[in-house]
Amino acid sequence: MKINMLNRKRTTVWASLRWLVALPLGGIMLTTSTMAFAKNDGDVVLYTKKMTVLKADFQEAQQGSLPVKKDRTEAAKKPMKKSFFPVLVTEHQNGKTHSVEKRYILVNGKKVSDLSTFYGVTNAQKVLHLNAEVATRKYGKEAGFGAVEITGNNINWLKEPNTSKKEQVLFPPPIAKSVAQTRFQPRNGYKYDGEKYIPVEVDKRYIVINGEAVKDNATFYGVINAESVTILSKDQASKIYGKEIGRNGAVEIKGADLKYSPPIGPPPFYGKLTLDRTKGDLLKIPDSEAELKTLTIYNSKHVIVYNNVDYRDDWKAETGNYKEFDAKKLAAGTYTYFMKIDGRPTENKRGQIIIN
Repeated sequence: MKINMLNRKRTTVWASLRWLVALPLGGIMLTTSTMAFAKNDGDVVLYTKKMTVLKADFQEAQQGSLPVKKDRTEAAKKPMKKSFFPVLVTEHQNGKTHSVEKRYILVNGKKVSDLSTFYGVTNAQKVLHLNAEVATRKYGKEAGFGAVEITGNNINWLKEPNTSKKEQVLFPPPIAKSVAQTRFQPRNGYKYDGEKYIPVEVDKRYIVINGEAVKDNATFYGVINAESVTILSKDQASKIYGKEIGRNGAVEIKGADLKYSPPIGPPPFYGKLTLDRTKGDLLKIPDSEAELKTLTIYNSKHVIVYNNVDYRDDWKAETGNYKEFDAKKLAAGTYTYFMKIDGRPTENKRGQIIIN
């Protein structure tokens, strides 16, 4: 019995001692944790007030008494409106602006019928540019200069040219190089088949005559009496007419009394020439002096047996060089020749040659 009472007393004393130790430790821990979150004295109370104010603000904002900030992602989700302006040029002399656009343009699937009065659109939802190859496959030869597909529900059509500095184009450009000549012939190449000329090479430059673009370079044979001929490089032409139209360069021709060259007819017939291979004769076509000329020889079946794009009056008529006649000895007989003078189609020559 005495032992139990002794144990109880010891337990009570030990418990009291534990409380005396725990109370200071608890106070220290509470003070430390409070200071860890407090920047200075009194911040704990102020923090509670701030939280209360934020909560109140949120409640008032829900009720409409305070403005609610919009989520920036909502504006980003809205589609951007787009614009399209055709290629326009402005004359230095009179300040008039007109279109030189040649691309195939569709607005909501319908082709723009008159590009000369089409000044562009705004507020479109989509503007898709197609290069010449893709556009031709999709819309045919009419889209040979590329295409532009414009779509939108509320498209605004411009009623007059956009003459802002960003869109205005000067014609002719100050960086262009004028050539001192009164005539111009395109870089077209033709093959004479005995009856007519067949175009085998067409000048790809963008040719403009008094502000009007040449519709078909293959049927344009040149002009005389020009007042000025301005040659534009690829970079210069692209800056003025756009990358698609000016990708091959451009030529600008002006003149009040221009005369168009007629379609190329058969060149003068020089009769029959004779080439004696036993004497080592070389073929020289009369009046064909030029820095660059092309010689084409046809057999009696009008099949090409020899072709040289840089002929130097050095053919001995011993062998051919074209397809199945390459390095093959040519039989004696009557052949037809065609001499093309580079850049001067009216001086081309044709005739017959008897090879012995």
